[in-house]
Amino acid sequence: MFNGLTLSEISHVIGLATAPAFLLGGVIGFISLLHAQLGRILDRSRALHARGTTAISTIVLQVELARFARRSKLLIDSIQFTVIAGVATALLIILAFVGALAKINVEVLVALLFILALSFFVAALVQFGRETAISLGESDFQ
Repeated sequence: MFNGLTLSEISHVIGLATAPAFLLGGVIGFISLLHAQLGRILDRSRALHARGTTAISTIVLQVELARFARRSKLLIDSIQFTVIAGVATALLIILAFVGALAKINVEVLVALLFILALSFFVAALVQFGRETAISLGESDFQ
């Protein structure tokens, strides 16, 4: 089943895996950014809870905490979409090598995994964009 590959064939497979490998690096960096943003939201939420409250500040606190909850949900969705994109990307790299080693035609499956990975990455970017729009709302600058 696993026939030997020539160095030229291995080089070709590595060359084909380069673009998905760069995508995987971007996914990792994006997850780091999302995690840091989520941490900032949690820190701000804790800081708001630590303040003393009056009748007016209780209303403001509730509004701000609701905004933080919406932002957190969008970031968590974005993180989940990004993880799925990363897993699909890693699987397509693995599949490309297994297909080359086993001399199996996996091009269609690799292409579908790449489309899946990019689709989830785009969904993650959209969720992050929505979170950014909320974060740039007027009350953040007061």
